[in-house]
Amino acid sequence: MHDRTSRRYLVFAALGAAFTVLVALAVNMIVDPYDVFRLVNIEGFNMRKPAIENQVRFAKAYQMRALKPEVMVLGNSRVEIGLDTDRRSRETGLRIFNAGLPGSTIYELHRYMQHAVAIGTIKHIVVALDIFSFNTQLPATQNDFLESRLMMRADNQPTPLFDSQRVTDLFNLFVAWDTVERSIETVSLQHEPRASTRSPSGFDPIDEADFLQGAGSYAEAFRRKDRNYLRRSLKRGLSLQPSAHWPRGSIAELEKILALARSADIQLTLFIHPYHAHVLEILDLAGQWDTYEDWKRELVVAVQIDAARQPSGQAFPLWDFGDYNAVTTEAVPPPLPGATMRYYWDSSHYKPSAGRVLAERMFAFGRDEVPEGFGTRLSPATIEPQLAATRAARQRYRAERAEEVAALTALKR
Repeated sequence: MHDRTSRRYLVFAALGAAFTVLVALAVNMIVDPYDVFRLVNIEGFNMRKPAIENQVRFAKAYQMRALKPEVMVLGNSRVEIGLDTDRRSRETGLRIFNAGLPGSTIYELHRYMQHAVAIGTIKHIVVALDIFSFNTQLPATQNDFLESRLMMRADNQPTPLFDSQRVTDLFNLFVAWDTVERSIETVSLQHEPRASTRSPSGFDPIDEADFLQGAGSYAEAFRRKDRNYLRRSLKRGLSLQPSAHWPRGSIAELEKILALARSADIQLTLFIHPYHAHVLEILDLAGQWDTYEDWKRELVVAVQIDAARQPSGQAFPLWDFGDYNAVTTEAVPPPLPGATMRYYWDSSHYKPSAGRVLAERMFAFGRDEVPEGFGTRLSPATIEPQLAATRAARQRYRAERAEEVAALTALKR
């Protein structure tokens, strides 16, 4: 009798455990908090994906697998917020993925490019270059970056199953209770205006009203970001040279990106972010302007060396938007009701409106008017004239915006 009761208990326990797993599986796959299954996307039920905000590297590695993109944009949060891949996908009919990873380094971008190439559908990759992601004074990866999550190892070999994070990730995606909690949270936050999300293409769509509710005003958003940028720049320094974190320096990772594009027969386009003029001024205030110019020179050299190795001698396009131009010198409005900006959220992040004219300049879609002087293609012939023109434009900016420049200088004191 006791054995029969024990067996019955074990059977019911096993059935209960199986039922719990099936419920978790169903909830996680249907609600899909990390947007990797895509069984249903229903407005008011699971369209918004707030869980991705704190798991971007995890989610995008699997979103990439699910979408199997033909075109991908690589970069940091500037890309994630500033390049509307949803709209561009609709316009072109292509599967375009926004692989913007907040705070990413050039090493991480190379690794996610390897991951994308392993998926096998990529034809064109656009890489946004940020001098801060090349800083060898800092670690080469963020804390939430995991090497074995990606399909390829750093040496371009497939990641072995026994060494893969994928088993753990699949458990987390399908049945983990933590994911069930994220699923419940996803449903409950659908009508919360300020809940973050990522679209199916990886884009982070910011609503201006929500942004202003949190920031207060564009003037305040700029002030906070400027202060933080200057403090970090002064504290961390800025270097491209080899260090304990980067034994070969950071330009070596760009060289790997160029080589991978060649070996995989992928079209590659490179561009330097349209930093707002405040960021450019902060680089100078922190004593890093020479490093900024040298970085651009080294980018040109890397691209040219890669081109020289090709029978055609054709170089990948390298565009510079990081100077003083009609977009990057947009005036910051005073903190008044209704004050808005056309191109920027703050001095660090540009809006999709800037992203559209940036893309128009590089690819000539014929859909947007590009402000005069926005974007210069860099080459050995254009790099020094472009740097000289940027210095001259900087002097004009300082003369015309003396109050803004004085406020930035005061932050250093």
